[in-house]
Amino acid sequence: LTAGGSALHRAEFPTENMISHRIRGLTLAHSILLGCAAAMVFWLCVIARFTFVFSDVGPDWMRYLVYCVVVVGGFGFDFIVSKIRGTDLLQLDFAAVLRLSLRQTVTILGTILLFLVASKDQVMSRLFLFTFVPTLYGVLLVLNRVLPVVLARFLFRSKRRERTLLVG
Repeated sequence: LTAGGSALHRAEFPTENMISHRIRGLTLAHSILLGCAAAMVFWLCVIARFTFVFSDVGPDWMRYLVYCVVVVGGFGFDFIVSKIRGTDLLQLDFAAVLRLSLRQTVTILGTILLFLVASKDQVMSRLFLFTFVPTLYGVLLVLNRVLPVVLARFLFRSKRRERTLLVG
């Protein structure tokens, strides 16, 4: 017990802390799964680009691997932005899902373009970028609408529920 009684105060209200930890955990799991989904979309677009669009030059797999890491890193940056904004994924209506998906897509595109300019890369396929970005937006739109509810149901099943009385 401290002089101000703050330790006692924290012990009296554990549900506030528990709820915020659950929301942060849900946001983290959501961001990790979105990063994995973006990596899968990235590689599917790479494969489609070099399978269906014929080119004299084959893909430089290491270069695309680096760009894939940049995409996943962009989701790490977006997670920080989402944490600062305090986005509650379970309370999003369709308009908010559209804004979130657009923000994530613009963040990823900005990260890729920043890396593209910084590395002075002239080989990266612009056709690939302009097929990847709309595809990524569509996937993010669907996942941002469906995934938070599915994750919450999976992570917070009935055996993990706690009876809580909120006063006030």
